[in-house]
Amino acid sequence: MSDKLNLTTILVAFLSFILGLVSNLLIGWINDKRRFRGIEGGIKSHLQDVIGEDLTQLKEDYEMIIVSIEKQQMGSIKFKAFESFNSEIYKANNPSDYYKIYYSSKRNRFKTLIAIYSIIDFLKENFPFEMHANYVTEINSHLDKFLKEDEKRLDHFRTCKSCNNIRNNYIASCRLRVSEVTELKKLIDEFLKG
Repeated sequence: MSDKLNLTTILVAFLSFILGLVSNLLIGWINDKRRFRGIEGGIKSHLQDVIGEDLTQLKEDYEMIIVSIEKQQMGSIKFKAFESFNSEIYKANNPSDYYKIYYSSKRNRFKTLIAIYSIIDFLKENFPFEMHANYVTEINSHLDKFLKEDEKRLDHFRTCKSCNNIRNNYIASCRLRVSEVTELKKLIDEFLKG
């Protein structure tokens, strides 16, 4: 009888352990799914409602710099600040969570997400207002080095090889950013299609 009691006790303890383990795994899986849905919703909202909304204006601002430089204008330009254009929401979560959410053998949305936030970080390094301010500073610094008289500054600005090189560098840099904005828009559209 005591052998039967021990076997029953062991069986009950084993079944309780298995039931506890299964319920613990199930609860963990449900919590992960709920958390992953929240992360996915946050990323989708950020890309669609924040980043997506800023892309047209960002592209227009870079193009405005190009036109201004090509026309050799040195006046001030008003730009949007793009405070919300950043990758902070992406950095707030664990990359392995993004892998679990977005990687599949059919479509690797994880790779696309990484590319999207890499471009966002690249564009954030030199927003239009910073690029234009850097351009004006660099030109003025060059002019200050060589000329003190205001009436000769404009002629020098228009004919100097160094000034022309500075203009060409900033135009090329802005064009690169315009193409990156276009690529970012394409990647976001592709990513949001699911």
